[in-house]
Amino acid sequence: MFSSWTCRRGETVQGCAPKTGTLLAIGSFVLSFFMAGPDMVRCELTVESDGPYCLTVRHAQGVIVEYFQTSAAALLRQQELQDLLMAARGAVLRK
Repeated sequence: MFSSWTCRRGETVQGCAPKTGTLLAIGSFVLSFFMAGPDMVRCELTVESDGPYCLTVRHAQGVIVEYFQTSAAALLRQQELQDLLMAARGAVLRK
């Protein structure tokens, strides 16, 4: 899937890329993990063609599934849920 290449000194990455864009951007999901106390929480954001966006958060006590019209709204909600889950397990929240 990936080829090995090196830019010449002073050349930008974009200027020496074998193809424009990135093959990873073609995917229709985003997967992330975080620790809430001793528990690992898995967050998955998926989309079917033009939407809606589905946010699935799997944690030790169950699964949360919510739907959104935009990916930005889903990612903001993911951050809210992450903060709530971490606070519920006594983790220090970042500001």
